[in-house]
Amino acid sequence: MRRYRVERSVASGKWLVLNRDGEVIDSADSWPDAFAVASLIATVHTAQEDMAASLGRSHVDLVHELLDDLLSA
Repeated sequence: MRRYRVERSVASGKWLVLNRDGEVIDSADSWPDAFAVASLIATVHTAQEDMAASLGRSHVDLVHELLDDLLSA
């Protein structure tokens, strides 16, 4: 499972969800909300990777195919 961390921003007072590279993925007003967002993102990414692996395709290719299907609908 991918790892994300939650830290408090001194400048804005918001709770930030950061990826392992330290990039801000999302923010929330409370720690529980930020933790829930981080958990949800990690779960979705893991599910995407598992589904792609079971289909024998890359996770990125699968996401692009799903987005193409959604946009063409």
